[in-house]
Amino acid sequence: MSYIFEPVSTFLQSRTGIGEKEQIHVIGVPLEDTTSFRQGTRYAPTVIRQLSPLTEATTSKMRNIDNSNIRDIGDIALIHGDIRENVERIRRSIRELVSLGLKKMLIIGGEHTITYASCTGINDNILLVVFDAHLDMRDEWPLGQRLSHATHLRRLLEEKENLYMLHIGARAFDNEEIVFARNMKERLVMLDINVLRDLNRGTLSRIIRDFLSTTPKIDTLYISVDLDVLDISTMPAVSNPEGYGGLSFDELLKLLEMISCLQVHEARCKICDVVEYCPTADPSLTYCTVVIKLILDLMGLYLI
Repeated sequence: MSYIFEPVSTFLQSRTGIGEKEQIHVIGVPLEDTTSFRQGTRYAPTVIRQLSPLTEATTSKMRNIDNSNIRDIGDIALIHGDIRENVERIRRSIRELVSLGLKKMLIIGGEHTITYASCTGINDNILLVVFDAHLDMRDEWPLGQRLSHATHLRRLLEEKENLYMLHIGARAFDNEEIVFARNMKERLVMLDINVLRDLNRGTLSRIIRDFLSTTPKIDTLYISVDLDVLDISTMPAVSNPEGYGGLSFDELLKLLEMISCLQVHEARCKICDVVEYCPTADPSLTYCTVVIKLILDLMGLYLI
């Protein structure tokens, strides 16, 4: 692979290298070029890998994840501070992995701009399901910068016409983001935190199914979890914390379960990313165990 190098330690002490197409392939992406608050997300892939063997590999549904079904192919080598070059390296790496026929990938970040880079490396019709406290649809952030962790979803919707998006859990946004989102209603459904708590599961599922009925056949299901979607009491160790009012872990898991039951789960390629964990804000590594548990749940729901 062009820019991928083997990790020193692997997730759950799994084997390295490219495995069988149906195995779960873990990729670390230590991207941290546009973070505007806390620094440290680039250390997340390494810290998560190092702690993972010390954590029981059991999902919230009491299912053990067997590491024989996982291959950790390593990190994408990046040039810290060069967002354009790094996005191209991520894009190219994901494109190469998809071209090899890999069907299941778990990406550990890194800042959320990873999702933009990964999705632009995929040519197929994509359903992108984003869990995030923020919309990430500013035109520029900071002023003059058009590609960053706060703008990347806007760039995706502008540039990739065969991408359809469910944005779930937002509780903070700018007026320009709302205006943009409303103009994208044919390819975007936004379920903010108040909507999630006002509607029952059946109604939410119907809204999503109605949206999917208007899209072409989805080839790639991409689940992106920005950890700041969780309430700060559950996950304070993120690069851009958004105060109180976020999802509990149980609420997030139930939403992930609901989406996993939709017909789009039959997409031939499934990719999940977990982003914005900040080990430098977690000196005791307590919250790293929450991240590992989420990764295990994502594997159990989507990748096995």
